Amino acid sequence: MDHLPNEILSHIFSYLLNEREKHRLRDDWIDQILPVRLQSGDTIEGDFDSWHHLLETDSIRIAVRRVAIETAPRDCELEDGNDILSWPDSWLDYCDWPEFASAISRICDMPNLNSLTLRFSMFCLSEDYREVLQEPPETRARVLKLVSEALRDRGSRPETSTVRELVLSNLEDTPLPKDLTYNLLRSIDRLHMCFTYAYEDRESSVLSPYIQKTLLPSLVERLVELTLAGWLWGAIPVEFNGKCLSFPRLKRLKLDHYIILRQDQFDWVLEPPSLIDLLTTCQEPQWVCTRVLKQLIDRH
Repeated sequence: MDHLPNEILSHIFSYLLNEREKHRLRDDWIDQILPVRLQSGDTIEGDFDSWHHLLETDSIRIAVRRVAIETAPRDCELEDGNDILSWPDSWLDYCDWPEFASAISRICDMPNLNSLTLRFSMFCLSEDYREVLQEPPETRARVLKLVSEALRDRGSRPETSTVRELVLSNLEDTPLPKDLTYNLLRSIDRLHMCFTYAYEDRESSVLSPYIQKTLLPSLVERLVELTLAGWLWGAIPVEFNGKCLSFPRLKRLKLDHYIILRQDQFDWVLEPPSLIDLLTTCQEPQWVCTRVLKQLIDRH
């Protein structure tokens, strides 16, 4: 249901439900309908009016638990020739899009929100991607700043839940701006990050050191879920090794396309005493699989 456009949801709730039925909506039921998409062709062309209209209903606004903010169309939409995205010139030239900023700020009006997804374009600004829609780093950073500011403002409001889960999809393989990370990550204990590269199939030399030495050390004490995903990352050109990190509360760890070249590069994965769920699609030698199996057997 996360692919259902806001304008359709808005019509459903506005015309099929009377006020009494809206008031009686069960929280668990509405949670299955949302997350909603902040971006689609109609929402953009209508200055996000359908998004605002959807949130005019108190029962919906109160029931929302998850929101997905998408800055670009999905791959399947591009493949279908569906040109749903029309960035204003002011957005590309000056990172200025008041209607989009206003739509993002509405997360402040959802008192029970606990999960937020930011999905960027999988294509960075690069000569490697000349034939596709590219999303520049300046607008990506601006979206992160808008969300960070909205979370800060939301945190100052009474009787609002804490957003504990953050999904960053197609995050460019560069460090997050330092002035954003505090508001963006300060309460997060479930962090899921999928990186995309400025150069096709080639991780930048700053990504792994940033995750290992800057980003994760500030989060390890409270993380209960962590996803790190990229394309053949963690070994070349720079190794990612979490051996200096301790995750005392981590329960679920997912590593996608993580390259393991040395034996001690995988030690940190099995260290968390609370770990109950490990999912990897790693490129590892046979001895890693044998060692993982042995340690899991020993634990039980």
